[in-house]
Amino acid sequence: MINEVKILDRNISFFLDQLFFWSKNNFRKYPWRETNNPYDILIAEILLQKTKSDKVFSVFSEFIHKYNNFQKIVIDDDQNIEKILKPLGLYRKKTRYLKKLSTEILNKYDGKIPLFVNELKKILIIGDYTANAFLCFSEGKKVILMDINIKRVIGRFFNLKSNYEDTLEEIIENVLDQDIKLFYWTLLDLGGLICVKKPLCYKCPLKLKCQFIVNSN
Repeated sequence: MINEVKILDRNISFFLDQLFFWSKNNFRKYPWRETNNPYDILIAEILLQKTKSDKVFSVFSEFIHKYNNFQKIVIDDDQNIEKILKPLGLYRKKTRYLKKLSTEILNKYDGKIPLFVNELKKILIIGDYTANAFLCFSEGKKVILMDINIKRVIGRFFNLKSNYEDTLEEIIENVLDQDIKLFYWTLLDLGGLICVKKPLCYKCPLKLKCQFIVNSN
């Protein structure tokens, strides 16, 4: 058991060192990553649901410029919002989501976004992932953030079939508070660019100790 723990610790150290080193030259810059404005970050998380980051990037600045608060979303016609969001796909659904989100926050929270998971999840369209992503990227909270890309990366590297959240919790215990946003952004980037369904293992910074590669040989 002691040896297994030491091996896991060493692998976590390698995992984090390589991840952060890779991020220096491969970090994707998006406007919602360069702001501390809770409104901008929450809107981004809604737009990013089932949508690739580059597509959201193509409309985000225009959307925020026109709708820089919840009130403007509520009072405008759906068609105007849909016109901006159309390149994303699911634009009618996202428009309905944004309308519901804005209405609830204005009516129930006086226009202020709640900063606790349980309160956030009372808003109809916000689930675990969106709530935790908002709290991480807006408030820097060390939360468990699990999506398909994150699950794929840690699952392959640590050879997991289950206990993804337990392993992720162990990993983030080793991440400094000030680095938690960068950790998740980099993990999302790696999962979206390299550790894809058919992984580009030769490009991966984790390849020397990745159990997916070991087990494939």
